[in-house]
Amino acid sequence: MGIPGFFKWLINTFPECLLKDKKSFSRCNTLFIDLCQISFRSSEFVEKKYKTSSPEEQMNFFLSDLVTRVNNTILTINPTDTIFAFFDGSNP
Repeated sequence: MGIPGFFKWLINTFPECLLKDKKSFSRCNTLFIDLCQISFRSSEFVEKKYKTSSPEEQMNFFLSDLVTRVNNTILTINPTDTIFAFFDGSNP
């Protein structure tokens, strides 16, 4: 569900930080990370790859994948000032 109008406000307020493709990317000061989206992708990955593992193992794989995805995002974008990471609602 998310926050109505948040993405529109975000790209209108910080248009230079909207990553359209990696080739045209330069640098930005602030990075906003939607943890719901990243956690959803991590849960999909764990469900497909580790479906026969115990729930505790699945949680460990999930957290490991989530941290890896967040770190990769930060390293790719490499913001100069601030990182905002947020959950704006439950996963679908």
